[in-house]
Amino acid sequence: MDIPVDVTKVYRNITYPSVNWPKLDLLSLLFESDQSLANDDTILHAAAEVPSCRLTKRELKQLSQRIAHCLRTRYSIGANGPNKDIVTVMSYGQVMAPAVFFGIIAAGGVYSAASASSTVDELVHQVQLARSQVIICSSEVKAVAWKAAITCHIPPENVLILESTPSLALKRALDDVDLLSQHRLDWQKITEQRQLAESIIVVIWSSGTTGVPKGVMLSHANLVSQLRIAKSPDVTDHFAHLKGASAGSAPMDANLQASASARLGIDKSALVAPSWGLSETTGAVAMAQTYQGDEVGSLGPILPCLEVRLVDDDFSDVDDGVPGELLVRGPTVMRGYLNNATATTEAFHDGWFRTGDIAVRRNGKFYMVDRKKELLKYKGLQIAPAELEHLLVTHPAIQEAAVIGVPAPDDSSSELPRAYGVVVGSSGVSVEEVMEFVKTRSAPHKQLRGGVVFMDEIPKNSSGKILRRELRERAKKEAGRLRARL
Repeated sequence: MDIPVDVTKVYRNITYPSVNWPKLDLLSLLFESDQSLANDDTILHAAAEVPSCRLTKRELKQLSQRIAHCLRTRYSIGANGPNKDIVTVMSYGQVMAPAVFFGIIAAGGVYSAASASSTVDELVHQVQLARSQVIICSSEVKAVAWKAAITCHIPPENVLILESTPSLALKRALDDVDLLSQHRLDWQKITEQRQLAESIIVVIWSSGTTGVPKGVMLSHANLVSQLRIAKSPDVTDHFAHLKGASAGSAPMDANLQASASARLGIDKSALVAPSWGLSETTGAVAMAQTYQGDEVGSLGPILPCLEVRLVDDDFSDVDDGVPGELLVRGPTVMRGYLNNATATTEAFHDGWFRTGDIAVRRNGKFYMVDRKKELLKYKGLQIAPAELEHLLVTHPAIQEAAVIGVPAPDDSSSELPRAYGVVVGSSGVSVEEVMEFVKTRSAPHKQLRGGVVFMDEIPKNSSGKILRRELRERAKKEAGRLRARL
C-alpha cells in the first residue's frame, strides 16, 4: 500500500519557527500592555525644527483619544460599527501624524495612507476606491486634497488640516477652525483571535509599478504580529558613528551590498542588512538585523511565524538552484485588496500569497532575482533587469540605472534590454562605453541590444521603486519619433 508523501517544500526560520505574539488590538498593545517598553513620560515624537513640539506616550494616547472623539462626534466615523469608515490621510511626517493614525483607529475607522507626492488624479483614485468621506492632510498638500475632494463630491467641511507647529491642531480647511476639544473617546479593546484577524484598521496602497495601485487591507492581527517578529562625492565622514543599516524596496545584490557598506564605513562584520517584504505582508518577511555571518547578497532569515515556498509557473516546488516565485503564508499576510475581489483571488493560491518576486535558494539561503512581471525574454532566455541594473551602477560614471525591455523588430517573442542611466556629474561617458562595459561582464543574451539612454532622473514612486511603466511609455514615444524620421 502506497503511503501519500507531502513533497511540498516549505521553508521557515529553523531557530525560531514561531513566537507567541500578543493577542491584543494594536492600541492596547502600544499603550496599555506589558509589551510596550515606553514609560508614560517617554518622549516618542519630536519635531526636529522645533524640539519643544513633542509628545510623550501619555500625551500621544490622550491626543489620539481627542482626535477619535472629534471624528466620531463630528463626522460619525465608527458610529455604525468598526472597520467601515475609511479616512484618507495625506501628510508629510510631523508630530500630529501618528496621533491621527491612532485616532482614526480608536474612533472605529480605517486609516488609508496616501502619498504626500500624489497627484490629484492619484488621490482621487484612492479616495473613490476607499469611498472615503473625510480627507485629512498637512497644509503643504491642501490644494491637492481640496481638488480631489471636489472631484469626489466630498463636502468642503470634510477636508481637515493637521498642524503640529506652533501648536497641535486639527482644523477645517474651509474656515481654519480647530476642531479638537478636551473630550476623549476610548477605543474598543479586542482579545478574541478571529476578531483581531478580521478587523481591518489600515489600508496601504501597493506600489503600482506595473499598474493601478491596489488597496492592501491590514488587520489588528497583521500589524501586531509584524511588531514582534551611494556614490555622491558629498559623502565624507557623515556616517562615522553608524553601527548598522538595513535596505529594502528593491533587490540588493552582493556588489551593491558591499559597495554601499564600504561607502557608509560599516564594518565588514555588520554589512548593510537586506530585508524583503511587501505591503501585502505588512512589511518584512525575511530580515537580517546585522550581517550575521551570512553570505553577502542573501535576503536574511525568514521571520518567525512565516512560511515560504519557491514554485514554478505550475505551482510545483522547485529545487535548490532553480529560480521560482516566492509564496508566503502567515499571520502578517493581508486580508485582501480593498473592493477588488478579482485581484484578491488572483493574489492567492491554495492559501499562499503570490508575491510575484523571483528568488533562488542556494545552500539554505535565499537570493532575489527580480519581479516576475519584469523578467525579460530574449530568444527564450530570461533576463533579470535588476541584475543588469546592479552591474551598471558599478560603473564609476553611472549613478543610477533602470532597465526595461523594448520589442525586438524581427522577433515578436523577444524583448531587447534598454538601459536608462543617470551619470555622475560631467563624466562624459558615452553610450558605446556603457554597452562595452556590459558586454564584457555579462552573458551574450543579456547585452543592451535595446540601447542606452541618458536622463536626468530615473522615475520612481514615493517608496523609491522604479516606475518602469513610465520608462516603457517613454520608449514607445522614442520609437514613434524614430519611425517618423524614417
